[in-house]
Amino acid sequence: MPNTMHNLTDTQDDLIENLTYTELSLGQRAEFSRTVRMADIQAFALVSGDVNPAHVDAEYAQDTRFHGVIAHGMFAGALISSLLGTEFPGPGTIYLEQSLRFQCPVRVGDRLTVAVTVVEKDDTNHNVRMDCVVVNQLMKTVVSGQALVKAPETKVSRSRIAMPTMHLFDPTARLEAWMATQPAQPRLRCAVVHPCDEVSLRGALDAAQYGSARPANCMRWPASWVCRLMGAPWWTPPTATRRLRLRAQWLREVKRRC
Repeated sequence: MPNTMHNLTDTQDDLIENLTYTELSLGQRAEFSRTVRMADIQAFALVSGDVNPAHVDAEYAQDTRFHGVIAHGMFAGALISSLLGTEFPGPGTIYLEQSLRFQCPVRVGDRLTVAVTVVEKDDTNHNVRMDCVVVNQLMKTVVSGQALVKAPETKVSRSRIAMPTMHLFDPTARLEAWMATQPAQPRLRCAVVHPCDEVSLRGALDAAQYGSARPANCMRWPASWVCRLMGAPWWTPPTATRRLRLRAQWLREVKRRC
């Protein structure tokens, strides 16, 4: 079955089915396409732990040679792995080797097409070598290389598992978006009586900054929290004099933000 094409973008259904070694032939090819979103890059950063600012910090990335956020190089590599492991050859495939050459940056909004082609079969061990290439919407190659896999020997056809949905959100951005929808109201005068933690104490300052509250007092609080909020060394012994001084700093900060 030489030079056979499988376009997986159009044929995916509720079943996940593989191709066995005997069903693969030289020149056989499969591909699928995917548009890169910022959420994809952020999710990859969270899962991999690679939070290089070139991938997640738009302000920093703007001053780099790429002039904007780019996807992780291994994001495209992961798409190749997805194609090999779930579709072509699919379940039962064992990854043995993968070479990658990164040729062009991947940006948010790029439409990537991932393609693999059978170039070599070894009947003694059922190993299959495949050319791998990822191109963008301009047909520029962003990643290329070769994969060596052990192809499945038995046929597999199973229902696709329903995966949980990943939701990413920026708490600060969500709060700002919500605040923007609220009608203007007079600031509420409030007292911070006994905050449970540093975050609660900071909440009073944030409320003042957003214009929704006017904190007036703070009756009981650990000095270490206020020291951190005010930029003072938290380990300084909280003497009575220091407590008074920190309280005065707190009130001045509240008035400044109000």
